[in-house]
Order: sequence, then structure tokens, then C-alpha cells
Amino acid sequence: MKQVSELKEQLQVHHIRPIEMGGRDRFKNMISLCHICHRIVHKNVERYIDPMRKYVELLNQTGQHHTIDSIERGYYIDQRR
Repeated sequence: MKQVSELKEQLQVHHIRPIEMGGRDRFKNMISLCHICHRIVHKNVERYIDPMRKYVELLNQTGQHHTIDSIERGYYIDQRR
């Protein structure tokens, strides 16, 4: 996956919890993803809900951007402890 600083294409808006799964059309349920990450997330939406929420939480706390891949690895490591 690309690093945030490498993105040259337009970002796409994604519902963290999709509307069809009970998500709401609200700002706190949305995240911007590059087209590659967006495609990957849509292949297994349920798997990425919690990692994306963790990403938003870390972004709000630190102001640092990360890839979904790095957040997912950290999220699942934290869950095994």
C-alpha cells in the first residue's frame, strides 16, 4: 500500500460502517481513502470497520496519518494481548 505522502490521486469518501449494515450518513462514519485502499476495503467491509475506527481515533489524538494496512496490523496485535 502507498504511504500517505505518496498519494497523488484524488481521495474517495467511504462509510466506515456501510449504510446497508446500519451505518449512518454522518461525518463520524466517513473516512477518505485512496482508490486502492477503497477497493481493498470493499472486498471485505466487515473486517475493516474496527481498524478504520481505530485509525480515526489515532488521527484525532495524534494528527498523524497512517495507512489502513498499518492500523490493521496494530489493531490486531492489540487484540491478541
